[in-house]
Amino acid sequence: MSRKLKGEGMSKKRRILVVLIVVILLAGSALSGNNVSQLTYAAKEAVQSEGSSATWAANQDIKSQTRQIRYSGDEMLRKKSEIVGVIDDEIRQILNDMAEIMYTKHGEGLAAPQIGILKRLVVIDIGEGLIKLVNPKIIKQEGGQKVRERCLSIPNTLGLVKRPARVVVQALNENGEEIILTGQGDLAKSFCHEIDHLDGILFTDLDIVYIR
Repeated sequence: MSRKLKGEGMSKKRRILVVLIVVILLAGSALSGNNVSQLTYAAKEAVQSEGSSATWAANQDIKSQTRQIRYSGDEMLRKKSEIVGVIDDEIRQILNDMAEIMYTKHGEGLAAPQIGILKRLVVIDIGEGLIKLVNPKIIKQEGGQKVRERCLSIPNTLGLVKRPARVVVQALNENGEEIILTGQGDLAKSFCHEIDHLDGILFTDLDIVYIR
């Protein structure tokens, strides 16, 4: 997957604003000194604002490039993740990065602790479309099923574990709206697997029959 960087086009905008300052200064003879000062100050503020936005975007891109999968034995995978208080651009960027890593690694789900971020964030795609969840929790579960599971953080390991056959999950989406999702079969398995990660639980902690 490719992702357009937020910083693209910033330098062009800044050049336009610099030209605007020059035009204002050249037109100074037709304006009062006070008006020229006010317009020049506003233009400079705009340039500085664009510069700050470009810096923020660059910093986010650096973070995106340095996020890596954590593997079994990493203490980050055993810690409990924090509830997300405010869903802002940074949280949305993390969710986007998680989705990109998940697809790149050919996974079906990823939780934030798996890339070293202790926040209650999950992305899932079992082939039915991307799901992004903030502060997910299982509010209802029914039945049981034996399922084959693997994990991006525990490569080369496959096992049979028991999961609920149906679960209901309450969460927020990336816009901060409350959502209720129902999963059965593979989706129920994925919900359980990824939400377990948020509490420091790996699928190998369960009653498992190893296939390999």
